[in-house]
Amino acid sequence: MNTLKNNFSINKIIKVKNKKGSIFKIINNNDSNFDKFGELYISEIFKNKIKAWKYHLKNDLNIYVIEGKIKFVFAHKYRNKYIFNEIIIHKKSNKLIHIPKKIWFGFMGMNSLNKILSLSNNIFTENEIKRKNLNSIKYNWIKK
Repeated sequence: MNTLKNNFSINKIIKVKNKKGSIFKIINNNDSNFDKFGELYISEIFKNKIKAWKYHLKNDLNIYVIEGKIKFVFAHKYRNKYIFNEIIIHKKSNKLIHIPKKIWFGFMGMNSLNKILSLSNNIFTENEIKRKNLNSIKYNWIKK
């Protein structure tokens, strides 16, 4: 497991090869990232579209890219300015991103169609999430 700042973690997925088709073991209830099951959903994001900024008050997320390529950006405030961590994950990366509660984050689609599988430890409610306008945290999403 590789740990980033603020308790983000990126874990390699176990791929079990099979002549008829591989099996990808994403998470189980013994993993340190797994708290409890809340809900599981798929989110689509189109090329160069951005879903940001989100801040979960109670939910921890485990996210797996199932199609395409996605840039994830995490923002944390330090001395009145934001510091960013970013990672690009694609379908063949076979990595699971753990995003703990109380972290600002967003993501951008990099292929024509991108999908993530997201496991939350609680059922989503609007009262559980804070949102900011995209421009309220200054970040250059399209930088080379």
